[in-house]
Amino acid sequence: MERITSHSSRWRRLTTLLFAFAIALSACSASDDDASTEAASATTVAASMDEAMEEEATEEAVAEIDTDANLVRTGAEGEDAIEAPQVEVPGAPAQAPSQTPNQPVDIGRDIIFTASVAVEVDDVAAATQQATTAVQGLGGLVFGQETNTEGVPRATITYKVRPQDFQEALDRIGNIGTLRDQRITTDDVTERVVDLQSQIITSELSVERLRGFLEGATSLTDIAELERQLLERETALERLRGQLRTVQNQVSLATITVSFTQIVPGPEVLVETGGYLGHDEGAACPGFDEVAGDEGDLLTICYRIENTGDTLLGDINIVDDGLGLDLRDLDIAAGTLDEPLGLGESVVLFAEVDAEPFTRSRVQVTASPVDADGNDLRTGQTAAQYELPLDIEEDTSLPGFGNGLDAGLDVLTGIVGVIVVASGFLLPFVWLLPVLWVARRWQLKRRAQRAEAKREAAAEAARHIPPPFSPAPPTAATQPDSPQTESAASDSPER
Repeated sequence: MERITSHSSRWRRLTTLLFAFAIALSACSASDDDASTEAASATTVAASMDEAMEEEATEEAVAEIDTDANLVRTGAEGEDAIEAPQVEVPGAPAQAPSQTPNQPVDIGRDIIFTASVAVEVDDVAAATQQATTAVQGLGGLVFGQETNTEGVPRATITYKVRPQDFQEALDRIGNIGTLRDQRITTDDVTERVVDLQSQIITSELSVERLRGFLEGATSLTDIAELERQLLERETALERLRGQLRTVQNQVSLATITVSFTQIVPGPEVLVETGGYLGHDEGAACPGFDEVAGDEGDLLTICYRIENTGDTLLGDINIVDDGLGLDLRDLDIAAGTLDEPLGLGESVVLFAEVDAEPFTRSRVQVTASPVDADGNDLRTGQTAAQYELPLDIEEDTSLPGFGNGLDAGLDVLTGIVGVIVVASGFLLPFVWLLPVLWVARRWQLKRRAQRAEAKREAAAEAARHIPPPFSPAPPTAATQPDSPQTESAASDSPER
């Protein structure tokens, strides 16, 4: 099959060359007036030769791939079978490649090896240095690194190693700490490499032909067209070469991405509650698990907080929902809260209260993991809870003089407290009193001035008004006719 394909390719190449030679002779015998026809013919020849060379290169690539596949399939039975070389791992006994499934062997194929590894370590900085030294000992290199120290320290490093050192590098990295995850992938790119190589050969021949046509072109139009085609094919050629280099680089160096995560100690806190009757500044703490008494008895509640984890604890807070207490209501009987609570250390707190029936202590403690300087590690808080029943009997006796006195004192204390609170509230506003007094006096003065002005205005108006008009007494001429007048008139000379 290979011989038949080879002979066919040779005959096709010879035929193509003869056809191109005949076209070139006819083009040389043409006159200058047919320059445009010559360029068009050259372009046509270039296209036909490109197609022929592409078909030829494709057939050769297929034949090469078939030959490689045939050699791989025949194995040790064929005369030209490929033998996988033995890979020696330093410090490990010699073994056949089949016993190491992840170890790449040379089988005449182009394979890309990649791996991602997750490792937990005690110290990220030391682990990254150790891994880098191990990989560089195999001739590898660091391709990228990213380190984060906030919260949980972690680092991500990308290594490049030779394919034959791929498995050894994985073993060395995995032995640095606790291997949590490992994923290995392979990608056979043999056919892609062969295809790119074939396209590059075809493109190179096409570029060379166009350059030859460009040298013999005389028309500006043909020159411009040939230069445009030459630029396009050179660009395509460089693109193919870049793709081939990228694939070959991925094949020649395997990629290992390692994620180192530092193991953060687990915090843990323990709280216990006890109590006893009486007040003694917490001297008898941590008290007892069972507390019995009567309503109104003096009662001391003790809280013991212990660091049972493997990291320092700080920012300790305690709340007792059952008794309505928090850290502000408690005093320290033993230990201290001014410094981080060390491993195995404890602190005892207490509160002195009056016993009340139907109550119980329900305490919750929270703490944050910190370093030696008291800085928060930002890994979350740890918490603990504890519940202590209190057997307090209710006082059912009738109230007496003492109870009334206590109640009166309580009420009086409440009133005094309200007065004190109100005084404290009003004290910042005392300066308003003189301001209000001055404002009131000014307002009254203004009002008096307005009233006085009104009275004066009324008196002034009264002085300028004339007295009212009074008519003169009536005379005889002006008096109306009376009966006597009428009678006198009747006694006139006419009569």
